[in-house]
Amino acid sequence: MKKKIALAAALAALMLAGCGNTDSSNKADNISNAPAAAASQAESTAEGGTAESSGEGDTISDKNADASEEGTAEESSAAETESSAEAANDYESLKASIDDSHEFESFGETVTFSALLKEGLANVTGEGTAYALTYANGGAGNLFYDVYYTSDGGKTWDKSEKVFDLLNGTVSRAALEDGKLLIIDHAGVSFEEPPAVYIAGFNGTEVTKDEIKGWFDGLVFDKSLPFNAYADYLGGYKLKLTVKQQADASESEEAVFDQGIELDPTTYMPITQDAAE
Repeated sequence: MKKKIALAAALAALMLAGCGNTDSSNKADNISNAPAAAASQAESTAEGGTAESSGEGDTISDKNADASEEGTAEESSAAETESSAEAANDYESLKASIDDSHEFESFGETVTFSALLKEGLANVTGEGTAYALTYANGGAGNLFYDVYYTSDGGKTWDKSEKVFDLLNGTVSRAALEDGKLLIIDHAGVSFEEPPAVYIAGFNGTEVTKDEIKGWFDGLVFDKSLPFNAYADYLGGYKLKLTVKQQADASESEEAVFDQGIELDPTTYMPITQDAAE
């Protein structure tokens, strides 16, 4: 009997020992796995943080790109404005460099280079060559102008062998700052065709002109009746344009168009309205 009790006690002790070993094993496993779990969790956290940081970085990058584009546009606009201002200053300097003491005869009057320039009958190129148109004669609906030019600041003037001609009609002229002349010419009494618009310039030996077709097409006014046009030069590439309709060979008192316009410096076509300011 005593042996049975001792055997039972021994078996109970073994069972308790086995349970204890099992708990220790699980604890050991948990302890051994803890660094790996912690590392995995840290890695996961780092990846999440990296993803979030990446997203924020993209947003910041996009904002920086937008700011860069805005800055570039502003810099480009400022550069264009500065370039236009420099061109205007250069043109004023070129005009001032021409000796204005020389006197021309035109339409029975004595005039100077500066007076002809104000009338759109003279100008100076970017190379410093000045030219002037003086009335020579007219006939058969045309006006002919003698062409004089100087390359030494107006000390001496040479006369071109070729004259410059325009139709004898209502004419508006403007001496542009690029050395060209803009001419709006309307001849005849029927006024069936719109005024002709020309760009003229000095080519080294004579003054030539090219007609600008469709110059009035983009301007908004009633074109159902024939019309005439008058232009006042505002500087740069800006004009004050007044358009009046024609009916029965008489001109309307009220203008159908009376606005400032700006010209494209390459094509000389109107590109904006209300540009009188």
